[in-house]
Amino acid sequence: MVKKTKIVFLLLVATVSMAAGGAWRIRSLVTPDAGDIKQTVQFDEKTGNVNLLVIGLDDVEGVNRSDTLAFVTIDIDNKTIKAMSIPRDTRTTIRGRGTQKINHAFAYGGVDLVKETVVNLIGMPIHYYMVINYNNFPEIVDTLGGVDIDVPKNLKYQDKAGGLYIDIKKGWRHLNGKTALEFVRFRHDALGDIGRIQRQQQFLKALLKRIYDPANMSRLTDITKELLSVIKSDIPITQGIQLASYLKDISPQNVFFLTMPGKPAMIGGGSYWSPDLAATSTLLTSPLSYDPEMGVSGDLSNDQKREELESFSHLIVKPIAILNGAGTSGLGRLASSKMERLGIEVAYTGNAKHFDYHYSTIGYSPGEGNREIALALAEMCRISVNLVKEDRSTTYAAVLILGKDKDKVIEALDR
Repeated sequence: MVKKTKIVFLLLVATVSMAAGGAWRIRSLVTPDAGDIKQTVQFDEKTGNVNLLVIGLDDVEGVNRSDTLAFVTIDIDNKTIKAMSIPRDTRTTIRGRGTQKINHAFAYGGVDLVKETVVNLIGMPIHYYMVINYNNFPEIVDTLGGVDIDVPKNLKYQDKAGGLYIDIKKGWRHLNGKTALEFVRFRHDALGDIGRIQRQQQFLKALLKRIYDPANMSRLTDITKELLSVIKSDIPITQGIQLASYLKDISPQNVFFLTMPGKPAMIGGGSYWSPDLAATSTLLTSPLSYDPEMGVSGDLSNDQKREELESFSHLIVKPIAILNGAGTSGLGRLASSKMERLGIEVAYTGNAKHFDYHYSTIGYSPGEGNREIALALAEMCRISVNLVKEDRSTTYAAVLILGKDKDKVIEALDR
């Protein structure tokens, strides 16, 4: 049986592969062309793409689940990489288990069942896989000397039972392996898993810059040897080196970090990410453009985002109230104007009981249909369902209290 080998150059959604090649001395491997690649590496003959499944494993009480999942497609002929994150709560069908969250698949059947589930979900083949265990993640980052990241906000969370303590301050920070793992795993904010995916993509871009650091490039061979011991993959080492060498000079404008299109949904009492499979197919199969102001992006078009936003607004058929819980002057009026532009009647704006709300929340009064209105409002504002609560003290169908994360709520309403 051929021993399964590991290849660092595709570490963390193919970013490492863009910096490799220079440390290798075998000319036949470091100067391949597209024809060489297609003779040795598995690929989709219809599209000319090599597809990879990247799995980040989390061990919770002895059970492994795919806490992070990404589908990476490499266009060999055009030297383009698309890395699409698949939210862990994505609702899908798992063979033998029915409809569940996609992150359960690994616990039920390991890599093979995850591959089968993803293939059935997006309708594209998977040629190789790569598994990174979170227990080894800090070692990977420390081997590269850590990463520099502009942390967008304070990240603080404590789970005494699980022994997890996260306290990362806002601003530019140099993260070592332990802190970097906390950064990519944090998901306790209004955006939940989607916010975590955004931070993971930010981390990947910072990691790429770190790899390009001359100090790391000069010792890439030694780094490779260290990293090979903590990554599991079925990519044969020779093919991996060849593919990495072919991609070493890829333009950053040809690398796209994406998130599977969809929307949050409450189904049967459970919180899911409901994927838009048509939009997913479009993202993975159509050419994408680079916006120098926004960077590489593959999100839904503005028209599609507006259509999604308006679909939620149509569910809000009763007047709502908006309260300022952040202390910013004119905040309630600003949010009200955006709501009314979407056809939502705002019956009252004013100040909350205090201005120390860290997160925006939504309360709803008892009554038929009010909870559904509150959930639709939460989806519009990208507020986690955990922050939607019944409030018997209010007479409005729903009350939006804007907290310190107000900018994200306003941005969501501008889609």
